[in-house]
Amino acid sequence: MTITINANNKDSIFVTNEHASITNSNKKQNGSKNKGNSIFAGDLGLNPNTIEMKRKLAQKKAMKIVSDTFASEQELDNNIKGLYEQKDKLREQALQGKKDIAEVREEKAQMMENYGITEDSDEHKNLELLRKERDANMPNSNIELTDDEKTKLEEIHANGITDYQRDMLELDEREQIYQTTVDNNESAIKSISSSITDIGLERLKSRPILKATQEADKIMEAANKELIADLQSEAIKHVEEKMEEIAEKAEEKAEKQEEADEKAAERKKDKLELEKQIEKIKENSENIANSEVSVNTDDESANISGVVTAMPKEGTQQSSNKELEKIADELQLIMEDLKGAKIDTMM
Repeated sequence: MTITINANNKDSIFVTNEHASITNSNKKQNGSKNKGNSIFAGDLGLNPNTIEMKRKLAQKKAMKIVSDTFASEQELDNNIKGLYEQKDKLREQALQGKKDIAEVREEKAQMMENYGITEDSDEHKNLELLRKERDANMPNSNIELTDDEKTKLEEIHANGITDYQRDMLELDEREQIYQTTVDNNESAIKSISSSITDIGLERLKSRPILKATQEADKIMEAANKELIADLQSEAIKHVEEKMEEIAEKAEEKAEKQEEADEKAAERKKDKLELEKQIEKIKENSENIANSEVSVNTDDESANISGVVTAMPKEGTQQSSNKELEKIADELQLIMEDLKGAKIDTMM
């Protein structure tokens, strides 16, 4: 037995066994009744609400996977947006730090002009040596002072630094603060840019939306296969039950026909027996009649004696008549039964 199921859309499901079809789509009434080669899903005991519920559960599960992925991607997009905003803010701060550094350097130039100091002057050269000493004293510094520089610095400190040198060193500290801020901001900007790039590359590799969509499709495909399997099982069960029912009815009809044939054969046999009995009675009656005729041809005494001897007694004649009537009644009943049996056979 071949069962074919077509579930191309959610509104129609066909299960066919040769010419048989099963559908749970809307049944259009076109004035003709369903023929014996068509059955509907409702005839299988399948509840369309149950089928729709299973389909909706699968859809809900598939949609949850897709929606969760979209939500995760949306959250990631928001994070990336936040990184861009943070990057812009750091860039603005770095830009402002550079402006501050530029202003400090302008102040230094103005201070040199105000003090009347040039780069070739001893006071400015001593300032450069003081700056080197400061940098050499910084942690993890690789700057080393020569012996002559150390001797010169001892002399500078002994005489005391000038106002110009002190003011310039203060401006150096301010500039260094701004420069540290700029460096930190630019380092953070590079890290953020690297993170955004890594996220983009990971998205290109993993393709989360595509994978979520494919997984959702697999869930729906598996659900459809499960529904089709349920329908197929129910359809096969229904077809087998129908075929068993047809076979039982055919067997019952055959048994009735066989019983009717047996009864007809018995009635025919009874009819033949009765016909034989009637023929026998007719023969007996003819023999009696012939006996009367042959006696009448003799003399009167012989005739009287022959008639008395040959004629049946009154009781015997009455018995024969009753037997004929009984046989006739039985024959009439048999004929009526034969007519009834013929009608039963035709039905």
